[in-house]
Amino acid sequence: LEPEVYVFVSSAAVYDVSVEPEEVPVKEEAGVRPEDEATREINNSQNDFGDKMLAAEEVLVASGIPYVILRCGDIIGPRDTTYRWWQYQVWSEHFPLIGAPYPIPNDLHDARFSLTYGPDVAQAVLSVLKTGVQNKVYNIALEKIFTLPHFL
Repeated sequence: LEPEVYVFVSSAAVYDVSVEPEEVPVKEEAGVRPEDEATREINNSQNDFGDKMLAAEEVLVASGIPYVILRCGDIIGPRDTTYRWWQYQVWSEHFPLIGAPYPIPNDLHDARFSLTYGPDVAQAVLSVLKTGVQNKVYNIALEKIFTLPHFL
């Protein structure tokens, strides 16, 4: 039984191990590993998750199976079980009682990230299945790029 299309929900973390994007927001075509092996190793060591997600994408594309890859930012909204955004919200709402800004680790201070609303991912999967599109990659995220201090 051959699938009509394999929908792989991936991550924008693949761009952390890819060539330096030429523009922001990052375009789907930027999800390509650098040719220089030393640069690849450095990138991969800095983001193991992004490395594994891009490796999974590469295997899928090479398999010959019809695919659609949906690259998501950090998922927010209903059923987010990570509680990371909940922590930020509670801290922000109770800032007068806490009396201190949210502690941001130095290595995350300038890190850029994108956000994806969870129900938008479900809608994107349905759209892929309804339209019959194949062998494409789509970013599913808000257009705005954030840093944690800016977000908070």
